[in-house]
Amino acid sequence: MINQTSVASKDSIPSQFLKVLHLKVGIISLLLLCLLCVALHASWERPIWIDEFLHFALGSHRTTSEAWDTISQSVTTVNHGQTGIYMLLDYWLLQFFGASRFWLRFPSILSAIILFGASVYLFHLWRMSFLWKVIGVLSLFSQGTLMFYVGEARPYMPLVAATVGTLAYYTIPTCNKRDSILLRALGLSFILFGVLFHPYFSIYWLTICIFTFVQKWIEEDKFKLSISSFIYHADVPIFILGFTTYFILGFATWLKGKPDFSFDPFEWLKNDSLSNVFFDLSHMQFLRGAVYPFLTLVLSMMLLIVFLPRLRATSLRLLISPTILLAFTFSISIFLSYVSFLQKYWILPRQWVASMALSALACVLFAHVIFKVLANFHIFVAIIWFGLFSTPILANAQQTFNTNLPQLIQATIPVRLNYPNPLISEYQLQFPKNNDEWVSLANENIRQKGAVWSIFRAYYSKDTSGLWKRE
Repeated sequence: MINQTSVASKDSIPSQFLKVLHLKVGIISLLLLCLLCVALHASWERPIWIDEFLHFALGSHRTTSEAWDTISQSVTTVNHGQTGIYMLLDYWLLQFFGASRFWLRFPSILSAIILFGASVYLFHLWRMSFLWKVIGVLSLFSQGTLMFYVGEARPYMPLVAATVGTLAYYTIPTCNKRDSILLRALGLSFILFGVLFHPYFSIYWLTICIFTFVQKWIEEDKFKLSISSFIYHADVPIFILGFTTYFILGFATWLKGKPDFSFDPFEWLKNDSLSNVFFDLSHMQFLRGAVYPFLTLVLSMMLLIVFLPRLRATSLRLLISPTILLAFTFSISIFLSYVSFLQKYWILPRQWVASMALSALACVLFAHVIFKVLANFHIFVAIIWFGLFSTPILANAQQTFNTNLPQLIQATIPVRLNYPNPLISEYQLQFPKNNDEWVSLANENIRQKGAVWSIFRAYYSKDTSGLWKRE
């Protein structure tokens, strides 16, 4: 008897080892894929433009106090609608590392890594297999309009990372309990990350809290629908801390006021292309070529579930959650556009970036649920569905990969700079006359490296007419 037990124990050791090895290889593979996705979208060699220059110019300030004073004054004018935290981080990074595109954009690049990490954790909570996790990662990678902001020194990617991270935190099953210090610290970090970087985060935060509560009510058999369960789910201490921080920072920056706009809201987004821009080029770009068939499937399945109540007793009820999430993301984007319309400001796809990420995740979850339902019927049918859903994603990912890879390779090749000898001194520079000249000068500073030139302090000197000029 003892010998048989020892033999069984010995036989189980290789099996356990292979299982652990398989798990670690999968995690490492996903990690490397995520890092590659970020690297391919990091815009290593793309020159900065005027919106990034507004951050770059702060690097010329002498102290943190002076930089923050400029930030707090400019958020009611040229830097309207910003919390100022991204700009402050850029000031510190440029002070420490000097004039650099990489460090100017580093908060966005780091945020993209956090975004992919939070997404993979979310796929784990949704109990997806390795292949489905890969498809989920590639769906985000193929959202070109969203991923553009990986290499952009503006607070859009931090907003996206915080939104997806918050979704992952609130998705943790009730049975797991979020009382552990590690999980609560993780949730608080994501929420404070969003609160500190972007005013729009509050809208996504509240929506995600409500959505995940409804999701648990639909999917967890023992989950009770009550006020006390919602209070526990919302995590009131974190909620209070987050909203207190949100409004304290808001009153110090973006809530102080804004310019009066008189733009045509549709100047960059013409009426006849709204559907194309909203779906094909933004929220569902990863499915481009199959967007409308997929949306038709989503609508058809919801109609079946609504009009055939007996289907709600089957696993098809799990399709309700991703459909609600998809509807919420579209609704938030439409709401934000409506706010811009009322303020006579441009309606721009960048206002939808967090919704673009949530849209991709919702669609992948919807497709995954259908796959599991079909697998219970016949595995071959499920595999066909997996192929139909993944084909446009793989095609769009390949196109993005082929476009961005040469840029990444070029960025790794050392470039010999053919500057005049000696290099241009900032004291020899002519004072810029307009924004284009300011941006050109900043890119020259970046090419020559070294400290951010002190001349850029003059950009934020302001006269009574509200024009930015030299002191």
